[in-house]
Amino acid sequence: MTKAEHHAKTTRSAEQIVKNAMSQSAPCTMTVFVSKGNPLPDSEGNPVIIYYEHRKEVMIDYKLTSHNITNSIAQKDMPNRNSLVKIKYEGQNCLAQFSWFDLPDLEGEIWKPVTAADHLTLKLPISEQKEYYVSNMERFKTVTKSTQNAKIRDFRGQKRPQFSLMKQNLYFSRVVALVFHREQMNEYIADQKAKTDIVWTFATLEVDHIDFKPKNHYANNLQFLTPEENKQRSRNRPCRIWEKKSKSLKD
Repeated sequence: MTKAEHHAKTTRSAEQIVKNAMSQSAPCTMTVFVSKGNPLPDSEGNPVIIYYEHRKEVMIDYKLTSHNITNSIAQKDMPNRNSLVKIKYEGQNCLAQFSWFDLPDLEGEIWKPVTAADHLTLKLPISEQKEYYVSNMERFKTVTKSTQNAKIRDFRGQKRPQFSLMKQNLYFSRVVALVFHREQMNEYIADQKAKTDIVWTFATLEVDHIDFKPKNHYANNLQFLTPEENKQRSRNRPCRIWEKKSKSLKD
Protein backbone atom coordinates (compact mmCIF):
# COMPACT_ATOMS: atom_id res chain seq x y z
CA MET A 1 0.00 0.00 0.00
CA THR A 2 1.33 3.41 -0.93
CA LYS A 3 1.22 6.42 1.40
CA ALA A 4 -1.47 8.03 -0.80
CA GLU A 5 -3.61 4.87 -0.64
CA HIS A 6 -3.19 4.71 3.13
CA HIS A 7 -4.22 8.38 3.41
CA ALA A 8 -7.30 7.75 1.25
CA LYS A 9 -8.34 4.84 3.48
CA THR A 10 -7.90 6.74 6.74
CA THR A 11 -9.35 10.14 5.71
CA ARG A 12 -13.03 10.54 6.62
CA SER A 13 -15.39 10.93 3.68
CA ALA A 14 -18.19 13.50 3.51
CA GLU A 15 -20.67 10.66 4.23
CA GLN A 16 -18.72 9.64 7.35
CA ILE A 17 -18.64 13.23 8.59
CA VAL A 18 -22.44 13.53 8.17
CA LYS A 19 -22.95 10.15 9.87
CA ASN A 20 -20.81 11.28 12.79
CA ALA A 21 -22.81 14.52 13.11
CA MET A 22 -26.03 12.49 13.15
CA SER A 23 -24.71 10.14 15.86
CA GLN A 24 -24.12 13.11 18.17
CA SER A 25 -27.71 14.40 17.99
CA ALA A 26 -30.42 13.04 20.28
CA PRO A 27 -33.71 11.61 18.98
CA CYS A 28 -36.91 13.64 19.23
CA THR A 29 -40.56 13.68 18.17
CA MET A 30 -42.29 16.47 16.27
CA THR A 31 -46.01 17.17 16.69
CA VAL A 32 -47.51 19.25 13.87
CA PHE A 33 -50.18 21.91 14.55
CA VAL A 34 -52.37 23.87 12.12
CA SER A 35 -52.77 26.57 14.78
CA LYS A 36 -51.95 26.98 18.46
CA GLY A 37 -53.71 24.21 20.36
CA ASN A 38 -55.02 22.50 17.22
CA PRO A 39 -52.86 19.57 16.02
CA LEU A 40 -52.87 18.60 12.38
CA PRO A 41 -54.87 15.35 11.96
CA ASP A 42 -53.70 12.46 9.80
CA SER A 43 -55.99 10.39 7.53
CA GLU A 44 -57.38 8.55 10.57
CA GLY A 45 -57.98 11.72 12.57
CA ASN A 46 -54.99 11.25 14.88
CA PRO A 47 -52.49 14.08 15.54
CA VAL A 48 -49.49 14.02 13.21
CA ILE A 49 -46.52 13.01 15.39
CA ILE A 50 -43.22 12.18 13.66
CA TYR A 51 -40.31 10.38 15.35
CA TYR A 52 -36.78 11.40 14.34
CA GLU A 53 -33.91 9.09 15.26
CA HIS A 54 -31.54 12.06 15.08
CA ARG A 55 -32.49 15.65 15.88
CA LYS A 56 -30.12 16.71 13.10
CA GLU A 57 -32.53 15.22 10.54
CA VAL A 58 -35.43 17.51 11.48
CA MET A 59 -33.05 20.49 11.56
CA ILE A 60 -32.01 19.72 7.97
CA ASP A 61 -35.55 18.91 6.75
CA TYR A 62 -37.09 22.14 8.06
CA LYS A 63 -34.04 24.44 8.15
CA LEU A 64 -34.21 24.77 11.95
CA THR A 65 -31.52 25.43 14.54
CA SER A 66 -30.83 23.51 17.71
CA HIS A 67 -32.24 26.48 19.67
CA ASN A 68 -35.54 26.28 17.74
CA ILE A 69 -36.02 22.75 19.01
CA THR A 70 -34.69 23.29 22.54
CA ASN A 71 -36.83 26.39 23.09
CA SER A 72 -39.93 24.49 21.92
CA ILE A 73 -39.82 22.02 24.82
CA ALA A 74 -41.94 22.73 27.92
CA GLN A 75 -40.01 22.60 31.19
CA LYS A 76 -41.29 21.22 34.50
CA ASP A 77 -40.65 24.50 36.28
CA MET A 78 -42.14 26.48 33.34
CA PRO A 79 -45.13 24.34 32.24
CA ASN A 80 -46.67 27.16 30.21
CA ARG A 81 -43.58 27.63 28.07
CA ASN A 82 -44.51 25.95 24.82
CA SER A 83 -42.87 27.87 21.98
CA LEU A 84 -44.26 26.54 18.72
CA VAL A 85 -41.92 26.72 15.74
CA LYS A 86 -43.08 27.80 12.28
CA ILE A 87 -42.50 25.15 9.61
CA LYS A 88 -43.70 24.34 6.10
CA TYR A 89 -45.29 20.87 6.33
CA GLU A 90 -46.31 19.22 3.04
CA GLY A 91 -46.72 22.61 1.40
CA GLN A 92 -48.78 24.31 4.10
CA ASN A 93 -47.80 26.69 6.87
CA CYS A 94 -47.87 24.85 10.19
CA LEU A 95 -46.44 24.94 13.69
CA ALA A 96 -44.25 22.30 15.33
CA GLN A 97 -43.80 21.19 18.93
CA PHE A 98 -40.84 18.99 19.92
CA SER A 99 -40.21 16.44 22.68
CA TRP A 100 -37.00 14.64 23.63
CA PHE A 101 -36.44 10.91 23.60
CA ASP A 102 -33.48 9.48 25.49
CA LEU A 103 -31.09 7.37 23.44
CA PRO A 104 -31.21 3.75 24.65
CA ASP A 105 -28.21 2.36 26.52
CA LEU A 106 -25.82 0.09 24.64
CA GLU A 107 -25.58 -3.52 25.76
CA GLY A 108 -23.32 -3.65 28.82
CA GLU A 109 -23.17 0.15 29.11
CA ILE A 110 -22.50 1.69 32.52
CA TRP A 111 -23.00 5.40 33.26
CA LYS A 112 -21.14 7.22 36.03
CA PRO A 113 -21.72 10.85 37.04
CA VAL A 114 -19.04 13.50 36.84
CA THR A 115 -18.95 14.13 40.60
CA ALA A 116 -18.09 17.24 42.59
CA ALA A 117 -14.67 15.67 43.23
CA ASP A 118 -14.19 15.19 39.48
CA HIS A 119 -15.13 18.82 38.83
CA LEU A 120 -12.57 19.87 41.44
CA THR A 121 -9.84 17.71 39.87
CA LEU A 122 -10.67 19.08 36.41
CA LYS A 123 -10.77 22.62 37.87
CA LEU A 124 -14.30 23.12 36.59
CA PRO A 125 -17.21 24.91 38.29
CA ILE A 126 -20.36 22.86 38.95
CA SER A 127 -23.28 23.73 36.69
CA GLU A 128 -26.55 24.75 38.35
CA GLN A 129 -28.59 23.73 35.31
CA LYS A 130 -26.98 20.51 34.11
CA GLU A 131 -25.54 17.19 35.25
CA TYR A 132 -22.93 15.21 33.33
CA TYR A 133 -22.42 11.45 32.96
CA VAL A 134 -19.68 9.37 31.33
CA SER A 135 -20.24 5.95 29.77
CA ASN A 136 -17.77 3.06 29.91
CA MET A 137 -18.50 2.68 26.18
CA GLU A 138 -17.24 6.02 24.82
CA ARG A 139 -20.35 8.18 25.25
CA PHE A 140 -21.03 11.38 27.23
CA LYS A 141 -24.45 12.47 28.50
CA THR A 142 -25.69 15.93 29.49
CA VAL A 143 -28.91 16.01 31.53
CA THR A 144 -30.90 19.22 32.07
CA LYS A 145 -31.92 19.20 35.74
CA SER A 146 -35.26 20.97 35.29
CA THR A 147 -36.59 18.68 32.54
CA GLN A 148 -34.38 15.57 32.85
CA ASN A 149 -33.96 15.81 29.06
CA ALA A 150 -30.73 14.12 28.01
CA LYS A 151 -28.34 14.75 25.16
CA ILE A 152 -25.78 12.05 24.37
CA ARG A 153 -22.54 12.57 22.48
CA ASP A 154 -20.98 9.51 20.88
CA PHE A 155 -17.17 9.44 20.66
CA ARG A 156 -16.84 5.87 19.38
CA GLY A 157 -14.24 5.52 16.64
CA GLN A 158 -12.88 9.05 17.04
CA LYS A 159 -9.13 9.57 17.38
CA ARG A 160 -8.24 11.46 20.57
CA PRO A 161 -11.50 13.47 20.62
CA GLN A 162 -11.78 16.71 22.54
CA PHE A 163 -14.93 18.39 23.78
CA SER A 164 -15.92 21.48 25.75
CA LEU A 165 -17.19 21.14 29.32
CA MET A 166 -18.03 24.29 31.30
CA LYS A 167 -16.20 26.29 28.59
CA GLN A 168 -13.00 24.27 29.00
CA ASN A 169 -11.60 22.01 26.26
CA LEU A 170 -10.83 18.51 27.54
CA TYR A 171 -9.59 15.23 26.10
CA PHE A 172 -12.48 12.78 26.36
CA SER A 173 -10.25 9.82 27.31
CA ARG A 174 -8.87 11.74 30.32
CA VAL A 175 -12.38 12.43 31.62
CA VAL A 176 -13.34 8.74 31.18
CA ALA A 177 -10.19 7.63 33.01
CA LEU A 178 -10.79 10.06 35.88
CA VAL A 179 -14.45 9.13 36.37
CA PHE A 180 -13.94 5.35 36.12
CA HIS A 181 -10.41 4.97 37.52
CA ARG A 182 -10.05 7.61 40.24
CA GLU A 183 -9.24 4.86 42.76
CA GLN A 184 -6.58 3.35 40.48
CA MET A 185 -5.13 6.82 39.94
CA ASN A 186 -4.92 7.50 43.70
CA GLU A 187 -3.30 4.11 44.36
CA TYR A 188 -0.84 4.70 41.52
CA ILE A 189 0.08 8.14 42.87
CA ALA A 190 0.63 6.67 46.36
CA ASP A 191 2.75 3.84 44.91
CA GLN A 192 4.91 6.26 42.91
CA LYS A 193 5.35 8.46 45.99
CA ALA A 194 6.58 5.44 47.99
CA LYS A 195 8.96 4.36 45.20
CA THR A 196 10.40 7.68 44.01
CA ASP A 197 9.19 10.29 46.52
CA ILE A 198 7.67 12.17 43.55
CA VAL A 199 4.11 13.42 44.01
CA TRP A 200 2.15 12.98 40.79
CA THR A 201 -1.28 14.51 40.12
CA PHE A 202 -4.06 14.06 37.57
CA ALA A 203 -2.64 17.02 35.64
CA THR A 204 0.87 15.53 35.41
CA LEU A 205 -0.06 11.89 34.78
CA GLU A 206 -0.84 10.63 31.28
CA VAL A 207 -3.72 8.39 30.18
CA ASP A 208 -2.52 5.33 28.27
CA HIS A 209 -4.58 3.32 25.76
CA ILE A 210 -3.76 -0.24 26.78
CA ASP A 211 -4.28 -1.74 23.30
CA PHE A 212 -2.27 1.12 21.69
CA LYS A 213 -5.37 2.18 19.72
CA PRO A 214 -6.08 5.93 20.13
CA LYS A 215 -9.67 5.39 18.91
CA ASN A 216 -10.58 2.96 21.70
CA HIS A 217 -11.75 5.01 24.70
CA TYR A 218 -13.61 2.22 26.50
CA ALA A 219 -13.04 2.60 30.24
CA ASN A 220 -11.38 -0.84 30.50
CA ASN A 221 -8.81 0.22 27.87
CA LEU A 222 -7.47 3.20 29.84
CA GLN A 223 -4.93 3.48 32.62
CA PHE A 224 -2.86 6.19 34.31
CA LEU A 225 0.93 6.18 33.79
CA THR A 226 3.78 8.60 34.29
CA PRO A 227 5.05 10.20 31.05
CA GLU A 228 8.23 8.10 31.22
CA GLU A 229 6.35 4.81 31.68
CA ASN A 230 3.97 5.75 28.89
CA LYS A 231 6.93 6.49 26.62
CA GLN A 232 8.50 3.11 27.43
CA ARG A 233 5.25 1.33 26.60
CA SER A 234 4.92 3.22 23.31
CA ARG A 235 8.30 1.88 22.16
CA ASN A 236 6.77 -1.61 22.12
CA ARG A 237 3.61 -0.78 20.22
CA PRO A 238 3.04 -2.01 16.63
CA CYS A 239 4.14 0.50 14.02
CA ARG A 240 4.28 1.03 10.26
CA ILE A 241 7.56 1.50 8.42
CA TRP A 242 7.66 3.53 5.21
CA GLU A 243 10.18 2.54 2.54
CA LYS A 244 11.76 5.66 1.04
CA LYS A 245 12.37 4.18 -2.42
CA SER A 246 9.10 2.41 -3.18
CA LYS A 247 7.00 4.40 -0.69
CA SER A 248 5.22 1.18 0.16
CA LEU A 249 3.90 0.36 3.61
CA LYS A 250 5.20 -2.49 5.72
CA ASP A 251 3.55 -3.76 8.91
